Amino acid sequence: MNRQRIHTMRGALSRRQFIGRGVALGGAVVLSPTVLAACGGDDGGGGTGDGGGDDGSFKLATWVYYIDGNDAAPQEAPTIKSFTDTTGITVDYTVDVDDNVSFTATLQPKLEQGESTGYDLVVLTSWMCERWIQNEWAMAFDDSKLPNKSNLLARHQDPSWDPGRAYTLPFAEGQVGIAYYQDEVGFEITDVKDLLDERIKGKVTILSEMRDTLGMYMLSEGVDPTTASVDEAKAVVQIIAEARDSGQFRKITGNSYTDDLSARDAIAAIAWSGDIVALQADNPDLLWVAPSVGQMSFVDTMMIPIGAKNVDQAHAWMNYLYDPEVSGALFEFISYVSPVDGAIAVMSEEAQANPLINPPADAKIVEFRTLTQDEADDLENAFAQATQL
Repeated sequence: MNRQRIHTMRGALSRRQFIGRGVALGGAVVLSPTVLAACGGDDGGGGTGDGGGDDGSFKLATWVYYIDGNDAAPQEAPTIKSFTDTTGITVDYTVDVDDNVSFTATLQPKLEQGESTGYDLVVLTSWMCERWIQNEWAMAFDDSKLPNKSNLLARHQDPSWDPGRAYTLPFAEGQVGIAYYQDEVGFEITDVKDLLDERIKGKVTILSEMRDTLGMYMLSEGVDPTTASVDEAKAVVQIIAEARDSGQFRKITGNSYTDDLSARDAIAAIAWSGDIVALQADNPDLLWVAPSVGQMSFVDTMMIPIGAKNVDQAHAWMNYLYDPEVSGALFEFISYVSPVDGAIAVMSEEAQANPLINPPADAKIVEFRTLTQDEADDLENAFAQATQL
């Protein structure tokens, strides 16, 4: 078990504020009705206003804490300022993604009609990107406008669901772990099982991302998320359902769990690695735990939605991020793993030693196995039912 405070250049900055947005859900094809119903109470999501608007701008939807500055004033972020100075293109940068399911649900009616969603580039987790591609909701890249695509790390270059990365480029790799305030909790947390302790009932948040939360509990129960059957996974879902029924969880939510931790309304959470580094700047007592049984990982990935109006500008942004110098500086700040070959080499020694940025080779970090559509529907419906508060 690795318990730590991670110190990076964030410490000199004030906490970046997450701005929640309401979600209006509609009917779904790729998302089952049960899953959609579970999203109804989420406080995240995105608007669908006009994107970009002219040849010199584009609109991006991403997650909180993914830029080297204040999410509430992203134009001041060094990476965005440098990009605009270099290309003349401005970025309408939004943190409109709270979780994959609710965000996709808001856009689905327009995606199904091939209409503009208002966004020119979105950042979603790889499993959801696969669904977008299957449903023909993503536009193919023009590789002539992405020369820096050649810097993509070899392990990401040719996924089975997007051969040759025709539609997607990874933005960031992250780890799932535990965050908690030891002074508030009163005991040491080493595993997600500890989040079910009655002493912290009602003060725990878990993630609405099924693969992350369920995967962590599967690892804790000795069930391998990389190989387990749906039935084996559903048996672990019942553990989560029983904890929900007992009132263990304050919230089951997307990225807005960071607000609850900041306010100490929640004192323990299943959490995403870079988020906790961001929060530690103003909450130095907040600890990060990497359970010894292993951790889930994820890859958040860039796509151009069908109907996007400012495609060239979106290509320019992706190409800029794939410059190792740019990526190295950005990822040293946000404390996630860069998918860009050469980014680690330009970072400080401190960043290179940070396991959240440069995980050791022997780290027990795994991805949830690829699910068929039927398997995904079955398991996600079970998880949605188990996590409705």
